[in-house]
Amino acid sequence: MLFINDIIDIFSDGSCVCKLFADDAKICATLDINDDGVNLSDKLKRVEKWCSEWQLSISVKKCAVMHIHIGNKITGAEPNFAIGSSALPVVDHVKDLGVIIDEQLKFHLHINHVVASAFTRANLILKCFTSRHVQTLLRAFKTCAASY
Repeated sequence: MLFINDIIDIFSDGSCVCKLFADDAKICATLDINDDGVNLSDKLKRVEKWCSEWQLSISVKKCAVMHIHIGNKITGAEPNFAIGSSALPVVDHVKDLGVIIDEQLKFHLHINHVVASAFTRANLILKCFTSRHVQTLLRAFKTCAASY
């Protein structure tokens, strides 16, 4: 953890950006319609080499590619990215720090998840408590919500 901050030196040329939080890294790059992603692939190889030098492993199963776009998605061949011999899956949404974000940077999936979770919790409390005293039920809901 003490030495991970120097990984951002790989991205000093400005073509890609690396954001760090604890032991997570997010790599962002802007690709135009004709870009084949070679620069980003090169950065991924350099990250892989950096991890090898520092004897850190990359959890490839937690890695994915998300193409962010506003409006209609551009159809056509999108570049493929890999870490080592493992191809990275392309996803349409990702959960980051507990927040679900989709490829248009909207939060409707996250909101739906929170609402469904709250609905499930409320129904469970109503099944378990015979009392219909509002303050008691509210306290039970808040207590149950705090434990998640």
